[in-house]
Amino acid sequence: MRIEKSIIGYKSKRAVKNAYEILTANMKIGGKGKLRAKSYVMISSNPAEGKTTIALGLAKTTAAAGFKTLLIDGDLRKPLKIKRMKTKNDLGLADYLISRISFDEAVSDTCVDNLNFISSGKDNKNPMSLLMGNKFDEFIDIVERKYDVVIIDTPAVSEFFDGAIIASKVDSAIIIAKKASTTLKEIKDLEAKLSKLDAKIAGVVINKGKKGKKPFNLQEYKDFLIENKPVQSQSGNK
Repeated sequence: MRIEKSIIGYKSKRAVKNAYEILTANMKIGGKGKLRAKSYVMISSNPAEGKTTIALGLAKTTAAAGFKTLLIDGDLRKPLKIKRMKTKNDLGLADYLISRISFDEAVSDTCVDNLNFISSGKDNKNPMSLLMGNKFDEFIDIVERKYDVVIIDTPAVSEFFDGAIIASKVDSAIIIAKKASTTLKEIKDLEAKLSKLDAKIAGVVINKGKKGKKPFNLQEYKDFLIENKPVQSQSGNK
């Protein structure tokens, strides 16, 4: 699958909505109703590049499009990071992985139709061991059977390797880069790390892009990135 290099982050609510809708459309096979993959990990080189915001926006959009969607907070080191879900369930992924709760007990309903949420949970003493265990493999099998699309938010790879481990176990990774912050070298290094784990990369989403004539642009690296310099964005017209 190719999501290409997508821009998200405009001030206009309509433009942001359009951006997520186009991103969702790019996840479909030939524009048809079926998605190219079931499970996606949101991953980035550095913190604060917009993974959580984009994961939440994409989950809401796929749910609104009629796909039964599951959003997972895969950051086991910082429980309940996705506070905007406002779930009352403190138990989640980590608790399921140590067999403290059942799968159904880990899942929370949301105010959005077709959208469920699983928090990172309480137990985060040894996240790497949990993510590399057979129980996590079983978990991925379960969620892929139960849902049309699964979106997993993860910590930055520069901080922890958890996201790369998760990427190796799901269908596809979506790399998040931040305009005027992320460098081409950082993206290439991240791609190399994922490649070593045989993780498939769907594409790169450029966050905080400028609003041009088109609310959303699909471009190639050369249009946005300069070697060893921050990501730059064009208006969409060459």
